[in-house]
Amino acid sequence: MNDKPTWTLLLTDPNRMARTTLTRQLTYYGYAVCEADSGRQAVGIIQKQPSSIDLILLDTSIADVPYTNVIQVLQKVQPSAAIILTTEQTITDGRSLPEGVTAVLKKPMRTDRMLSVVAKALGRT
Repeated sequence: MNDKPTWTLLLTDPNRMARTTLTRQLTYYGYAVCEADSGRQAVGIIQKQPSSIDLILLDTSIADVPYTNVIQVLQKVQPSAAIILTTEQTITDGRSLPEGVTAVLKKPMRTDRMLSVVAKALGRT
């Protein structure tokens, strides 16, 4: 019997190496992962299969569209999906998170921290 979770995550990161590493980690821990390298690609994926995406990991360094615009579109298409931002910068600076964002993971991130934040965003803890 397989006790691993069956949650599907959409990982959006323009850095292929970072995307591959995170996908391997998440897959190892039982998550299904769809990958996107741009905001437009992420929106396209979620429009094709909106109800199958449970959580979105969105890197703030996507260059084709501002990440805040991507968040707005993703929320309209799949409002029940949790959104976690990944970034190399501090984006909150005392401000609240952008609307609809559950958490921010600062890169480089520890695997245990990432898994904890993902589980919490999915309501698993």
